[in-house]
Amino acid sequence: HGFLNGMLQGKGSYRIVSNQESGFGRCDLAVLPAYNKNRGLLLELKVAKREEDVEKSAEVAIQQIKEKQYIEGLHRKGYTDILGYGIAFYKKTCTIKRVK
Repeated sequence: HGFLNGMLQGKGSYRIVSNQESGFGRCDLAVLPAYNKNRGLLLELKVAKREEDVEKSAEVAIQQIKEKQYIEGLHRKGYTDILGYGIAFYKKTCTIKRVK
């Protein structure tokens, strides 16, 4: 979480927010456009306990985005084009799933 937050900072036309209220909870990271007409990203991060759980953990992140309505919360704030991703890690393994 903190590592990704640091890596994404300083991208001029976007601002990175961590644990911002959205919908019915707080999303891990949001990469929000300085101008609402641009596309933004919402990232929900999970750490798997075992390598074979990485895929399932990414799905759990997607479910959380949907159930807590994080994307809808950003829409209500005026962001019209938001892509959501569930990202799960286990050691050096990573799985990324997109909200459909």
